[in-house]
Amino acid sequence: MMMQIFAWRQLQEDNVSLDSGPLASYLYLISGLHFLHLFAGIPFLTYFAFEAERRMKNPVTVLVYFSDPDRRRVLNLINIYWHFLDGLWIYLVLFFLVNYLI
Repeated sequence: MMMQIFAWRQLQEDNVSLDSGPLASYLYLISGLHFLHLFAGIPFLTYFAFEAERRMKNPVTVLVYFSDPDRRRVLNLINIYWHFLDGLWIYLVLFFLVNYLI
């Protein structure tokens, strides 16, 4: 996310703004949505990681922790969220690459 902020600053220094044209607006839109997805997902991932680390001290607590359907559901939702983002960005990179080459 910090690198994205640096990239936005570099774009501004190069006088590329939302008013520069549709391509620049689209670039800001895509990168802004990426920033928002990361900004929304990281707190949940961090919370789950700290909770899992705190509760998983021995094999019995690990078994009990993952036996809870609510915990498994949270883990599955986090898993789906991040894999969706991975798939989305792979698709977008391929989409931009194909359209650039055409």
